[in-house]
Amino acid sequence: MPNEKVKTNTEAGANLPQNHNREIFDDDGAAAYVGGIKARAIRDWRTHRGLPFLRLTHKTIRIRKVDLDKWLARQSVAITRGGCA
Repeated sequence: MPNEKVKTNTEAGANLPQNHNREIFDDDGAAAYVGGIKARAIRDWRTHRGLPFLRLTHKTIRIRKVDLDKWLARQSVAITRGGCA
């Protein structure tokens, strides 16, 4: 298929939940992957809470799935019964 157009991240559906197995997300795709949050939360996490990201151009930001998974795991809080120890 020599004349086949290569799809960009957005055209390929990077921001759709059914494609959450992609390795790189834009803010919308990362929010859909996490589920139940908006892209604004991802932007806040990037700017204020240290979520790693790739800056491809001045306006193009991407988040690697592996970085997002690791960052989310570090944000987990253990919940124990009985209150403070």
